[in-house]
Amino acid sequence: MTRHNDPIWEEEVVEIFLDPTGTGRHYAEVEISPINIVTDLHIHDPWPALKSDIAWSWRGFESTVVPGSCGGLSSQSWVALAWMPWKGLAGMAPQIDPRVPPQPGDRWRFNVFRIKRPHGPAEPERDAIYAAWSPPDGPSFHAPAAFRSLVFA
Repeated sequence: MTRHNDPIWEEEVVEIFLDPTGTGRHYAEVEISPINIVTDLHIHDPWPALKSDIAWSWRGFESTVVPGSCGGLSSQSWVALAWMPWKGLAGMAPQIDPRVPPQPGDRWRFNVFRIKRPHGPAEPERDAIYAAWSPPDGPSFHAPAAFRSLVFA
């Protein structure tokens, strides 16, 4: 997949979920592929009644991908770097606007996921690895109960 907002979750990807209100609703999902394709979504409601808005874009978001043996990693590895300005979340939902930028002591919720597909698009599920910073208890990464606290200093 090669275009912004392609469904790259079907391929190799890293995903970041960021919930400024900590309610499990109206959170941002950003995905980056090994070739630096980005998909960003406003998640209105989590799984099992997943409702999202793919037309939403994180204003000011920038990313780059460093392939190969970066920092002693294997030649099959890659590292994604992202610039995620807080102001890019403003306007996503009215309840988020008063929370950006975060203030010292604010507590948001987040999770990070990695989908590795060793056999590529031809066989995406063969030996696929679904890894999470905080593993969800169910079939979807969209499980806000698994999100962990992010406390700003």
